[in-house]
Amino acid sequence: LQYVPLGYFYIIMFSGSDENTKVLASRHLDYVHHIAFDVYGRRMATCSGDRFVRVWDLNDQGEWFMVAEFQAHKGSVTMLSWGHPEFGSLIATCGADHEAKIWEERTNATSAASRWTAKAQLTESRKAVSCVEFAPRHFGLKLATGSSDGSMRIYEAVDVMNLAQW
Repeated sequence: LQYVPLGYFYIIMFSGSDENTKVLASRHLDYVHHIAFDVYGRRMATCSGDRFVRVWDLNDQGEWFMVAEFQAHKGSVTMLSWGHPEFGSLIATCGADHEAKIWEERTNATSAASRWTAKAQLTESRKAVSCVEFAPRHFGLKLATGSSDGSMRIYEAVDVMNLAQW
């Protein structure tokens, strides 16, 4: 990552040779802590110390463009993970505010716009949550977190149609 005088950080994507390197202004105002691709590799999400998550789509010309941004936590967002699309469009985030959250993308029926809404807040950690990862699809809708208090937690959605209960 490289600091830019405008206050933005860059994401540099390498593909074997210099002519295939893509430089993308992350639009984050602090360090980018984590980047994750969805299962198909056509969507990407970034999280940062600026408390925001940004979601990017890859168009047919091979260019990334930002399609959503939202404040995910009260402090630094340390990691994120995409859920399997079988369960909907889900992102899990974790952060310095001692929480992990499950976000669901909702599309507007009348426009192409979408928004991400918090469906669950997992608040059992006594210290910062440093890592989060969805389980592979064949294990069901499960989420693992690790935190600075030395704990690892595994959550399972009670009902995949009601993401508020884990």
